[in-house]
Amino acid sequence: MEKAICKETEKWPYIYTATPSTFLRERSHPLYPQIRDLAEHEVQSLIASQEEDGSWPVTWQWDAYPDEWAVSKVWWKCIQIIERLLFLRGMGALTVQSRCGILCDECRFTDCPGCVHIPDPFWGHCTLKGCCEEKNLSHCGTCQECPCDTLTAFAYEENEGDDGKRIRQCQTWHDTL
Repeated sequence: MEKAICKETEKWPYIYTATPSTFLRERSHPLYPQIRDLAEHEVQSLIASQEEDGSWPVTWQWDAYPDEWAVSKVWWKCIQIIERLLFLRGMGALTVQSRCGILCDECRFTDCPGCVHIPDPFWGHCTLKGCCEEKNLSHCGTCQECPCDTLTAFAYEENEGDDGKRIRQCQTWHDTL
């Protein structure tokens, strides 16, 4: 594995190559100690190279199949977003996971890295995410109106509510700032 990883780290954002995240997703992986420096460098490289829409550039293409590539490139971007955010989360680089205080790594519905790190949640448009982003807030806990009526309604909703757990989580995130 160590021999397979490209050691020319400056090339990682621009070429299709093996990086530490190709082989591990978290620091507890038994191979992490062998490639610790490279893995930590990849964390910083991914944070620096993430595009405004939350994706990363796809570093390859299918020159002989331009029409097929136009569709496939979108799929590859989605795959990269999920894989890289899971790696960043496993490496402890992602703390705030959602705008509303939900801990996405505890979600029973999907393996989502959290709406903070992607354009839209897996289930569609979210009023709370939109509100935070319009106000340029990292999460609801940083808003002067927290908990607002919308967050409270989400937190205590009959089917999907959590009896205020997300409100308490927003406060915890706020207190760590």
